[in-house]
Amino acid sequence: MNFSKREKPIVDILFILALFCAFLISALFIVLFGAKIYKQTVSDMQTNFSSRTALSYITEKIRQNDTQDSIEVDFSNDKPIIILKKSADDYVYNTYLYESDGKLMELTSTAEMGFQEGLGQEIMKISSFEVEEINSSLYKISIADSSENMTSFFISLYSKASEEASK
Repeated sequence: MNFSKREKPIVDILFILALFCAFLISALFIVLFGAKIYKQTVSDMQTNFSSRTALSYITEKIRQNDTQDSIEVDFSNDKPIIILKKSADDYVYNTYLYESDGKLMELTSTAEMGFQEGLGQEIMKISSFEVEEINSSLYKISIADSSENMTSFFISLYSKASEEASK
């Protein structure tokens, strides 16, 4: 018997070829689905990063300045402004956190100079910034990122809460 000269039927070759094509198609679908999932994950991470970064920035600024009568929210404009007051070298410096032209802005100036919206430093892009006073020591801050995803958080002012508790 001569095994080296054995002829393979065409069905065997077609079966191997079909099996190989099925493997290629399944591998292609796995790569395409993986790419779609990766793209969505990156988008979600970017959204999460931008909203949480803005919230963390505002929270940290408020926590740094949370002393007696040093935090105020001005609702007199059509947009809320968080005013953080600090005294140094016989001067009172105010830091203003506000939204202007789709950006979270910060401006630090002396109290005499006051608030001038055009002079602020851009922190990051946002589409809206809202501050709601729940009570004298609790505020709800809402920020919508550039993709219009709204994130809200509550912040309690310890200095005002302790003042109310001592009354």
